[in-house]
Amino acid sequence: MPLSDIIGGIKSVWRWWVWFWFRPIQAGGTGLMRVLMGLMLAMTTIDIFPDLAILVGPDGIFAEASASRGFRLARWTYFDHIPTIEGMYVVHGLALVANILFMIGYKSRTMGFLSVVAHAALYQRNSWFMNGGDRLVREMAFYLCLVPCGARYSVDAWLSARKRTRMGLRPEKAPMIPVVALRLIQIQLAFMYAVSGIEKWASGSWQRGSAVYYSLSTDNYSRSDWMVSPLLDTRLGYDITQIGTIVTLYWECWFWALVLWRPTRWLALSVGVLLHGGIHVGLMVAFFSFASIWGYLAFLPYDWAERVETWWRRRRLERQQTGRKALM
Repeated sequence: MPLSDIIGGIKSVWRWWVWFWFRPIQAGGTGLMRVLMGLMLAMTTIDIFPDLAILVGPDGIFAEASASRGFRLARWTYFDHIPTIEGMYVVHGLALVANILFMIGYKSRTMGFLSVVAHAALYQRNSWFMNGGDRLVREMAFYLCLVPCGARYSVDAWLSARKRTRMGLRPEKAPMIPVVALRLIQIQLAFMYAVSGIEKWASGSWQRGSAVYYSLSTDNYSRSDWMVSPLLDTRLGYDITQIGTIVTLYWECWFWALVLWRPTRWLALSVGVLLHGGIHVGLMVAFFSFASIWGYLAFLPYDWAERVETWWRRRRLERQQTGRKALM
């Protein structure tokens, strides 16, 4: 094979690699995802406030020595270096400020990284009260911080437009950012479902179709008796849980293939919304369902936010024109 062909092949692979990870996309979708992620982080921080002393305080239920032994790799949390619970409340309040600033998009990437550090510090101090949903929120928020997530729908974007106006320049109407954050979110979800599906496949309760029934019967996770009793106490309810078990098993195993092929992508995402919606209604899983559905936004057309904005502006203009005609 000629050397020129080899070099040409390497260049083609490199171009595909750059296109896959770093192709420019419109920033609107990532901006709205930042707003929703900041909201989840802020709600988690607020929710922990009443129990902060018990969960991570110096005299809480989980000693620092026990926390240190619970991690195989390196562990660091600033809660180990705050001697008083009053200081912990102050630092936790500052974390909430960082969450809110990340949500509204002021110094977006910096505040995003600070929010991830604060969320990880809680986990490193006491991992027992946090679950897979909290881990998903931390990882997804970190991915957003790898790109200019405040390029749209943010205070940063407003300040940038104001600065350009003062300099006599036109505001940047359609800022572009690299796709790498959304790629990582896509891969994370596909990998998560694949691993979960493989583990479920080896379980007898999932093979028999009884796993959902047993999950709803567990007091530790069941949201309320009156919501799940129709599924647990009737034959029709049991049949529904069997169908839900089988659908969940096969959907998780094949999510990566369904979402990769465009004709079945909407089917995969729609089934996921229904499943996670049912999980949230029936089981106490914190933000796991919300974070998972939030990740589905990464699979939408990359200009979906701009399309919605254009549609909204067109509808508003049409209503204004209709109102003027009615007055005439």
